[in-house]
Amino acid sequence: MSNRISTVNIRRSCVAIFALLIVFAAAGPTIAETQTVSLFPTATTIGKTAEFVLVYNVEGASVLTTGLGLRVHFNSNAAEAIALENIFDVDMVAFDHTPTPDTKDYDNNPATDQFLNVAWMNIDGLWPAGQSLPLDLATVAIKLKAGGDALILNVSASSAAAGYKFEGTGY
Repeated sequence: MSNRISTVNIRRSCVAIFALLIVFAAAGPTIAETQTVSLFPTATTIGKTAEFVLVYNVEGASVLTTGLGLRVHFNSNAAEAIALENIFDVDMVAFDHTPTPDTKDYDNNPATDQFLNVAWMNIDGLWPAGQSLPLDLATVAIKLKAGGDALILNVSASSAAAGYKFEGTGY
């Protein structure tokens, strides 16, 4: 009889351990890896031009990813012209020279109404190989409208690397 009770207790313990493993596996990792992009002002001529650098970083175990798709949002009432310059071009796969209307409000800010796209991809998961982080991705050069609104800039991801979340910091 004691052998039978021991067998039942062992089975119950195994079922309980298996159930816990399933719960922990379904929950996934508790620390998410994050791709971050921040805008930092580098030069401004009051009322005429402004420049910002897009700075990329990764928080997590691996700094190498499959890439990043990025939107740079702005309000057209403040900018007469906008361009991405000095773009990090290793594994760059897309780049818009012409702003796109932000009809879907990708950055969740109705004040920004247009954006520029740029994207990098490395199918082997080695982007940005050989680069130290943080990495300057591009310079955002803006010709300000005379008498225009205050400039608002945001960043959003059109695609983050698999297994990563994205966090953008605007200006």
